[in-house]
Amino acid sequence: MIALSPQTRSAFRDLLNLAWPVILARIGIMTMGLTDAIVVGNFSSKELAFHSLAWAPTSIVVTTAVGLMLGVQVMTARMLGEGRRHAVGSVLRRGLTYSLQMGVVSMIALIAIGPWGLGKLGLEDGLAEGAGPALVVFA
Repeated sequence: MIALSPQTRSAFRDLLNLAWPVILARIGIMTMGLTDAIVVGNFSSKELAFHSLAWAPTSIVVTTAVGLMLGVQVMTARMLGEGRRHAVGSVLRRGLTYSLQMGVVSMIALIAIGPWGLGKLGLEDGLAEGAGPALVVFA
């Protein structure tokens, strides 16, 4: 095993303390998609196709939102690194506000534009119509 200096061990411990919520969130998102596919696939292969088509635009929105919210982690790490633990709460509150706003706007956009957009992709007959309701549920 590689011997790490006490300073490196301390920095690594701090990094893990900041990273574990992110790791759990990513695992949760992947598990949700896998579970959905397993359950829907056992029900009907046709519904699995609708599920997959509906998940495509939804996953783009979710991935974009997660990427935009990475700033909360960066700012939290920065505040902690600067020794300003008291400022971390304001970063969290701003992040929660931004995430709520992004979630509502994304939901409205997916519901309003999503089924229409699927219809404009030139999919085979019935696929866009079948995926539309699933997309609204995912929104």
